[in-house]
Amino acid sequence: MEGTHQEYSHWIVREGEKIPGYFYLEAKNHVESYSELSESAWIEFGKILSEYSQIVISNHKPIKLYTVSIAEAVPHLHFHLVPRYIDEPKGLDYLQLAVTGKIP
Repeated sequence: MEGTHQEYSHWIVREGEKIPGYFYLEAKNHVESYSELSESAWIEFGKILSEYSQIVISNHKPIKLYTVSIAEAVPHLHFHLVPRYIDEPKGLDYLQLAVTGKIP
């Protein structure tokens, strides 16, 4: 993961470098599924997601802001906060390009 990071009790937030406003929210402890997270980790996650969503929307003005968790390439629970700045592609097609750093 690239860029700067901010640590919280249960999470690390890393800033990506390929798309402005792209962030990764990564569980500090090694977990591979949602069921392994504690209630306090989920509460903190909600606060972080809200905070960073506001940062992205306020500072970068994306058309859409996606949140996705795939955890296939890296078997560790993490979320991608992905802003979309172009009209096409949308949805999964856009996410595939964004996650691989291939946005035109």
